[in-house]
Amino acid sequence: MAGRTGDRPPPPLQCLLYAGPREVERMAARIRRGAFDAVYLDTVRCQTLLRALRRALPDLHIVTDFDDLMSRRMTYLRHHRMPLLTGHVGPHFPRWARRLAEGPLARMVTAYEAGTLPAAEREVMRASSVTVLLSPVERQMLCRQAPVDAGTPPAVRAIPPGVPLRAQPWALPPGPGVRQTVPELRFVFIGSDRQLQNRTAIDFLLAEWRRLAPATPLHIHGRQTRPLPDVPGVHWHGYADDLAQVYRPGSIALVPALVAGGIKTKVAEAWAWGCPVLGNRTAMEGLRPPAIR
Repeated sequence: MAGRTGDRPPPPLQCLLYAGPREVERMAARIRRGAFDAVYLDTVRCQTLLRALRRALPDLHIVTDFDDLMSRRMTYLRHHRMPLLTGHVGPHFPRWARRLAEGPLARMVTAYEAGTLPAAEREVMRASSVTVLLSPVERQMLCRQAPVDAGTPPAVRAIPPGVPLRAQPWALPPGPGVRQTVPELRFVFIGSDRQLQNRTAIDFLLAEWRRLAPATPLHIHGRQTRPLPDVPGVHWHGYADDLAQVYRPGSIALVPALVAGGIKTKVAEAWAWGCPVLGNRTAMEGLRPPAIR
């Protein structure tokens, strides 16, 4: 753990969202009374609660699930001068603060987060009994942050998401002379533009369809917050109630991931539905499908 409060680096805004003193003390007291064997904390945002728990229950088994490395994502946004989207934590902001964070102050916020998140991640990693990430690539990155003189290295695990198989892979007929219905080829993308990684991918795909005008249509599924542009060959479907229809035979999932970090679960999801995926190196990072023999 860090030293005295005055010696600690400034906290990331991500962590300040979950650092209300009364709520932190209430949760710590409830956990203390409950005599739990283990506690699961969700992401580095629980930094302040983790401090309170370690003060009250130094031997408690605490698992902190990072999901992905926020520091890496913020550094990526700052380096590439990309916009900031608050995503699912946005509703926790007052509307005026959200507009500032995603607008005029976006560059300042990403720079601040990129500068403060690494120290917060190191502190949480050292104070947790086990730290969990989705990607083995980011597990290695986090392990390299542990200081050499820290003694026993913190336990850090990579646990990719489990995705149950839903359908067999679809296939084209094996050759000429075989009487079989040929599925209509279509490209699909699923995701809401509330998430930056989805928004950048959608913008990339729209630009490519305007430039190339491919004969194969693109079907985009997911709730969108922006006006839907009319691009020839692009079809908008909103929220997908039935993934079997999204990934039906003939579909090819497009995943042009432009924002690195974590594991792209939409890749694993498409595979689970028997749908081939066309993506770049970033889209496939951390995924280790079995070799085809």
